[in-house]
Amino acid sequence: MTNKEIQKLIEFIITQQAEMSVKHAQILDIQFETAKRQGEYEKRQAEFEIKFNNKLDALLDWQAKFSIDLEDLRKETKEFRDDLKKTKDTLKETNDILKQVSHLAVETSERVDKLEDKLEDNEKE
Repeated sequence: MTNKEIQKLIEFIITQQAEMSVKHAQILDIQFETAKRQGEYEKRQAEFEIKFNNKLDALLDWQAKFSIDLEDLRKETKEFRDDLKKTKDTLKETNDILKQVSHLAVETSERVDKLEDKLEDNEKE
């Protein structure tokens, strides 16, 4: 090899080393940016998880309260149905009694009419 060839080879090697240094620096920059973004992502992920868990806890609390309220409503509805049945039974009994009283009133009125008729007939004689 001639000096010129050796000089060109040395220049090529130096150029390659310089390019490699630049590429290595670029890779380091990319790695730094990637690590920075990864950190930001992890921070946002942690914030999201906190918000999500808070909302999930609130939803679970609401669901538990809703379940209790629903059970209370079921009990109250059953009590209402029971009371309504008692009221219907009482109304039926009252209606039956009213029918009997009405029937007795009619019978009594008929008896009174008959007695008045007899009394009038007796007074005429």
